[in-house]
Formats: sequence, C-alpha cells, structure tokens
Amino acid sequence: MNEISSKRRVLNLVFMINTDLRTGGGMERTLLNYIKYIPENFKNIYHITIVQTGLLEKERIKKEEIDKVLKENNIVLITLDQYNKNLFNLRFGLISTVFNTLTETIRNRKYKHDIYKITSKADVVYLFHNSFSHFIQKGPIVIGSFYERNIDPKQYKGLSSILIKLTTIGIKHKLLFRR
Repeated sequence: MNEISSKRRVLNLVFMINTDLRTGGGMERTLLNYIKYIPENFKNIYHITIVQTGLLEKERIKKEEIDKVLKENNIVLITLDQYNKNLFNLRFGLISTVFNTLTETIRNRKYKHDIYKITSKADVVYLFHNSFSHFIQKGPIVIGSFYERNIDPKQYKGLSSILIKLTTIGIKHKLLFRR
C-alpha cells in the first residue's frame, strides 16, 4: 500500500470564498474545519489554495488563529482585496443587493486573469460563491454552492420583485453564474 500511496500525484484543490476568512461565519468556519481536520496521511496528497476577498464586515476569528491553521497545513492564501466591492451600499436593502448582483461580473472583470492563473492548474475548484465561475476557464472540475442566491420573487413586491425576476432570468439564460 505504501508503494501505491507514494506514487499518487498531488491533487490541487482551490477553495474560493467571497469574504475574508476572519469573518468567521458559516462558510469560513466550515472551510477552516475542513483544513484543520485533514488526516495526517492525506496531507501530502493535496495542495490547497484558498482565495478570499477583502470583504470583512465583522471579525469573528483572529488573523493569528487563521495563520496558524494555514501554516500547520501548508495552505496558500490569496486575497483579491477589491473583488466584489459593492457599487451601492447594502443599507439600501434588496435593491442594492440585486443591483450589485447584476453588475458583479462587470465590476470584477479586472480579476479575470488572476482567477484564471490561480485556477488553471487546479484539479478541483470549490466555489463557496458562484460569482467566481464567470472567470474560470475550461479545465478544472467546478463544484459550487448556490445557497447565497436563494431568491423567490413571490416574497417581494414592487421594484424589488422586478429586480429579483431579472436576476432569475439572468441565471436561467446563463448571463449570471454560467458554469
């Protein structure tokens, strides 16, 4: 069995989140736990890169704690600091959320080359936030989560309902989240 294990190639995994790990919400804690509890005998068959953004509304996990987990597990952390910076302040509620969603591909276009470079050597890319999918070229297996985009137009009225419907049409016709 040791012969087989030593001949395994390294699997390149890239995890992409739309916040800073220090946010410490559900996805950030889940990702850190994935890494923290990788069995020792698996650590040498994975090369893991985490791509985060500069979005940090509240720091729930200290940078030192994150750095320790990453260092112990030989994880590369890349920060796309200005990725997904909102055009409209979120205090405008649903209207700003939907407008920011509809314009995020255009606003984030400057990161296309960086994201392609990061993901081009990956075997698997796990997207905790699907907005990155616009910039991933052919090649890696892409696994995504759709939890942050669970929108139901029936829950809203007026302009909000119209904006939600436009977003849904954009997703359906692959103008948003193509892969």
